Order: sequence, then structure tokens, then C-alpha cells
Amino acid sequence: AKAMVNSRCRTQGHYGHGDGTIILACISGGPDGQRWLEFKPEGGTDVLFFLHFTQRILVDIGLGTPGNRKCFTFDHLLAHHDPLVLAAIVMAGHRYAFRSPCGPQDGPIECRFNVLENILRQRGHLITDVHSLENHIRAIFRQRR
Repeated sequence: AKAMVNSRCRTQGHYGHGDGTIILACISGGPDGQRWLEFKPEGGTDVLFFLHFTQRILVDIGLGTPGNRKCFTFDHLLAHHDPLVLAAIVMAGHRYAFRSPCGPQDGPIECRFNVLENILRQRGHLITDVHSLENHIRAIFRQRR
């Protein structure tokens, strides 16, 4: 668990791995800068959750055609490597690529997550529950900076 404003979390509770809210996000690199955001209230990005998220994006962007193919760029999370996910992308006429394992700062989405995390730290006093957290994340994610 992370605590706001560089203080330790003193509240008793179960803070093991897998707890919390998972955020899936995608930003199109095209001029439209289309964005997708999905929340999962329990820990872990399983393959089916990630597949459904990917399929939602594929429906929104349509079939890839010559001159209009998207390339999905992934890090090395196991769900990103699943054959069902990769097949869905290829069957829709698009491509995928895996980032080199240099570091999280090298991925385009990492910049957006960094902005998100920093703004959430500033707004920590306004966030009272999971619902308000999701509302703040949605508002921040829509910003184009």
C-alpha cells in the first residue's frame, strides 16, 4: 500500500500483494490520442480481464488495413504475452511489439502513469473511498498533458 505525502501507512489492515484496485490504461499514439481505462477491484491482472480490455479497444479502433494498422506496445507482464491476446490483435489486422526490458521509464504509457501517481499524491486528502479514487483517476486520465 502506498501512503500519501511521503508518510507511512499506520492503519491496520491486510496490505499484501494482490490487494487494491488494478488499473488498465491504453493511449493511442495517433493524432486523436484516444484513451481507454478499466478498473478491477481485486488484485491481479488475469488473462481474461486483459483480453476483454484488449477486445474493447479492438472494437473501438476497427480492423487494421494497409496504412491503418495499429501497433500495440506491451511490457513483459505475463497477461500481455498470452496467445489469446496476441491472436486477437493479429486477427483484427493489427500488430504488437514488446518493449525491451530496459526500464519502466522507456514506455510511453509509463509517463502517463507517473503523472497520474503524482497528481493522486497531491489530491490524497480528497480521496475518501474507492469510488472517489476511480473518479479522480478518470478525470486525471482525460487530461491531455
